[in-house]
Amino acid sequence: MILSPTLYDFWTEFVSVPGVKTGLIIVLLSAVEVSPVKINPWSWIGGIIGKLLGIKTLSDKVDALDEKVDINQATTIRIRILRFEDEVQNNIEHSKDSWDQVMDDINRYEEYTECHPKFKNNITEASINHLKKKYDELLEKRAWTITLVK
Repeated sequence: MILSPTLYDFWTEFVSVPGVKTGLIIVLLSAVEVSPVKINPWSWIGGIIGKLLGIKTLSDKVDALDEKVDINQATTIRIRILRFEDEVQNNIEHSKDSWDQVMDDINRYEEYTECHPKFKNNITEASINHLKKKYDELLEKRAWTITLVK
């Protein structure tokens, strides 16, 4: 009498081949990762290894660096605005291009401070208001300083 192999016999023979178990684990983990369920075993395993080795993730480092760059840019813009306001207060005339640049700086600075309420902003408010008012006056009168090239 010949016995026909069962599914169990086929399975035990299949998994006894070297490397098949590892291959099945990789396929299963990959299938879970691309499935619509938000389970990501590779990221989880990578995170554990990173924590064990004391490695901060690259995205954390990039985010921290971006934040520092943004703060430095906002601070630089604030310095330019305040310096320009000092010059205006001391009756130093500026070209329309210089005024347009400072108005662009003001817009960028206000956008940044609106999105980052913890950033200290109280030192420029009066200066910005004065510059906007003065810009509107100059725009209305068309009273820009013209630099002549010799």
